[in-house]
Amino acid sequence: MTLYFIINTTYCYNMDIGKAIRDLRVDAGHSQDKLIALTGISRSQLYFIESGKCVPRVETMEKIARALNIKVSDIVLYAEKKYPKKELKSRSKKQGGN
Repeated sequence: MTLYFIINTTYCYNMDIGKAIRDLRVDAGHSQDKLIALTGISRSQLYFIESGKCVPRVETMEKIARALNIKVSDIVLYAEKKYPKKELKSRSKKQGGN
């Protein structure tokens, strides 16, 4: 399983956790509004997570997992199976000659 921890509370993945959360939410029969009510996270936060624009913190993952009656590890394993590794983009600038 590819999972890295950075600074205790932030996950860095090379899989699509947001899509996995969306799939598991839909499978559980929850709307976004229902998940928001169960977790206390904001609508914009859920949008950014499910669209892959941000990666949820551990605490947020725990809230989502509890609301879906699953474990955080279930989310990660689902994401790894359904949305396998994607290329991590390098943020370094290319150096080249003329």
